[in-house]
Amino acid sequence: MAKGKSGSFRGNSLTASDLQAMENHELRLDQSGHRRSVRKDAKGDPIPPLIHNPLRQNCLTQAYAAHVEGARVNKGASKICRHAFVQFPTDLPVTSASEQMMLDEAVKFVNKTHGGNAVFWARLDRDEVGRHGVDVFFAPKYEKTTKRGATIWISLTKFGKARAVERFGQRQAVKKNPKTGEFEKVTDKNGDPVMVDCDSKYFQGRAFQDLWFEHLRDNIGLDWVERGKPKVGRDPDRLEVEEFKVQQERKKLTKAKSDLAKISVATQVAQDQAAFARIAAEAYEERAQQALEREKAAQAREAAIRASIARMEPLRTEEAELRASVERLRLEGVRLSAALDLARNLYASVTETIRRVVPRIANDLIARIDQAWATDTKRNPSAMPTEPAPPESPLMRHKAPSDPSDLRPGGP
Repeated sequence: MAKGKSGSFRGNSLTASDLQAMENHELRLDQSGHRRSVRKDAKGDPIPPLIHNPLRQNCLTQAYAAHVEGARVNKGASKICRHAFVQFPTDLPVTSASEQMMLDEAVKFVNKTHGGNAVFWARLDRDEVGRHGVDVFFAPKYEKTTKRGATIWISLTKFGKARAVERFGQRQAVKKNPKTGEFEKVTDKNGDPVMVDCDSKYFQGRAFQDLWFEHLRDNIGLDWVERGKPKVGRDPDRLEVEEFKVQQERKKLTKAKSDLAKISVATQVAQDQAAFARIAAEAYEERAQQALEREKAAQAREAAIRASIARMEPLRTEEAELRASVERLRLEGVRLSAALDLARNLYASVTETIRRVVPRIANDLIARIDQAWATDTKRNPSAMPTEPAPPESPLMRHKAPSDPSDLRPGGP
């Protein structure tokens, strides 16, 4: 169902005080009427309503009194008349002609469905925001014939029930089981279903919704009109403007609370995310600071290493020189060791040669000394003079060995 393409018919019964309150509302003497009056004319006064006043009375209550005058009513009933709010599709353009048409058609529909002589007052408010609704006040009349003759009666329920039965007929009666609490279908003694008329307020409401839809489509000629969505439950489906506004405000408040809760949750999530981001940023900054400090420490170590390397260069040069000196000393030591070994061997050879040769030379020298002493008459008185002979060299008397083995210890 598209919004603005359907109408509705909502009716309820009024007490005498209700009717007076309706009159006060029409005259904008109550708070709700004052609040609803928002459209003004050039002088700043509320735009007057369109009124259907067939009895030419001055006000709503006087029209009711004139309407029921001479008719019989149920004196025990608290309700005295009916009020219907007849809603036209809001897609219908609002003009002076369409406003008059809506007022006339609403009156026509109520009279047609309630015996033909029901409406005593109708009004279309033109100073409110909504201008597609007509308030119709009616007290259906019908002729009741008895053996005493025909009389006019007022009935608030007769025609509503009749329209419902015409539309929905009868249904099997149901009764609540006191033991189970469930509604069960009722049967008679023979087991046949007990049938009752479908004339409750629920069925009356459905019937008038169907009839009003058909009137809009067939009598007014709104071929685009759509049937309103059927009610699911049995609760009243028409609210006063103030109550409707209260409900709307409650919905807005509920939605606002829901949105506020969502915003609160979103805010908390954002705060948590911000806190997490702050912690992450602080951790990142701390890691960056630590990395910077490590970098500085590494640079300091590298600089120290470079300085140490620079200080070690002379030491390395000195070390190289010392290594070269050590190598030279080692080589010199090798040479000295070889020379020492050679000298040691030579010393041993010389020593062995001396050990073998010197005694013989000494013996020969001693012998020659003894011989010289024995023949030296100048120093030795007992010496015997002899012909002096040329002295023989020890080297001549002792031939040098030709074999090197003669010089080795233990040689010849």
